[in-house]
Formats: sequence, structure tokens, C-alpha cells
Amino acid sequence: VASSSCSQDGKFDILFPIALPDEGTFDWLDYFLENHPGYTEVSDRKIVEWATGSGLGKPRTTSLKNSNDKPDVTFGIQALDEMTPRKLLYTIAPLIPRNYVVMEVKSNLLKSERQDLLRRFDLPHFRRVAAVVVGEPPESFKVKVRAAVLAEKQEKLDTEWKIRKERRRQMEMQQKLVREKMEKQKAMEEAQMKMFEATKAEGAEAK
Repeated sequence: VASSSCSQDGKFDILFPIALPDEGTFDWLDYFLENHPGYTEVSDRKIVEWATGSGLGKPRTTSLKNSNDKPDVTFGIQALDEMTPRKLLYTIAPLIPRNYVVMEVKSNLLKSERQDLLRRFDLPHFRRVAAVVVGEPPESFKVKVRAAVLAEKQEKLDTEWKIRKERRRQMEMQQKLVREKMEKQKAMEEAQMKMFEATKAEGAEAK
């Protein structure tokens, strides 16, 4: 867990990003955390990351509605699949003084759910801050996102190339096996023909 430092007034920041879904919100979060390592992400995405990093392996995506905000994944463990650790996380986090980014995209937009999240961190050692993530991003953020998009595209191209290469290898192997089988069949037929001709010649000489 990343270390945190409080401000001069002894309080820790609790950031509640306010942003539109699927508009680069988690790209912003990654950029923010990279530049502010003293903050800890609180989100369902982080829970999935912790579970995967603990050795459970990569979960299966079970819905087209899967997103970083609300991952719809299956580990094969009921408690995890139902995101039970979320309740534990929101119970423990307020008890540990540190800077947090509460990354609940949908809930932060809805008044009732946002108020519930605010109440959880309504403690003297926390300062609750709304971080409005809209407008023109800085150039450094654009550069980072473009690099990430290019890297993702390159990874996809590399994967597709490896798949095509493997399919071609398997096809060539199958063709080789077919050729070898045909050559063996031809050799066997030629051997049988020679034996037949030799037997026929011996029979003729015997007469």
C-alpha cells in the first residue's frame, strides 16, 4: 500500500472524482496516481487487481457491461464474484488515516450514493474534496493517453500476428503430415507392386 502524508493541518485528503463515465476517467486516475504516489485508490478495479495479484489468476469477464468502475468478472469464488470485499474495504479504509481517491464514477455522480460515501469518511482527520474531471486535459496527460492507446494497439497487432503465425505453423505441420502419409502410402504400394512382379516372374520361370 502506498505511503501517505497529511497536510500541515494534520488532515488527509479524500478525493471524490466527478466525471462522465467512459470518458477517460480511469486514465485520469492512473495519471493522477503516477504523479501523486501518496494517494491510495479505493475502487472495484483495485479489488480485482488485488485479487489477481494474490494468485487467483485473471478472472473471466461475464458481461458486455464490464467496466473499470463496476467490473463484471468471475473468479469462481462467490464472495469475490459478489464483490463482498467492497463492504470490508469501505469499513476499514476510514479507520486508516491516509490520502484516498474514492473512484466510484457512477456513485459520485448520484446525490444519494455520493452522500453515503461522504458519510463514511466524515471523520476529523479527513478532508473531503470533490475533484471535477472535465474540460481540456493538460498536454502531458494527452501524450500519456496517446502512448497508452498506441501500446494497446501494438499489443493487439502483436497478438494477432502470433495467432496467425501459430495457425500457419499448424497448417504447415498438417500439410507435412499429409505429405509424409502419402509418401509412405506410395512407397508401400510400390513395394507391394515389386513383390507382386517378383512373384509373377518366379512363377513364370518355374513353368
